Amino acid sequence: MSFLTIGDLGLAYCHFKEGESMKIKRIISQHRRDFTAMYECEHCGHEDQGSGYDDSHFHKNVIPQMKCKECGKTAGDDYRPLGTKYSASAVV
Repeated sequence: MSFLTIGDLGLAYCHFKEGESMKIKRIISQHRRDFTAMYECEHCGHEDQGSGYDDSHFHKNVIPQMKCKECGKTAGDDYRPLGTKYSASAVV
């Protein structure tokens, strides 16, 4: 299992096995900005559960760069990130 460092604070929030890349299919649970989601590869349809952090950096930069462990592809150029549950200025 590897951890991707996200944000300027250097916090490790993404818990994925080496080589995984997914778009969010559905959010299973969320506590403040930490969430657990079912991710799906937009190329081969492979699904996997993982954790994430609900900020714009994670949605716009981290998720599209993850590689699917089944087909090895990353998100396409048409990837549209989800919006965050809370605004960037919200204290949760």
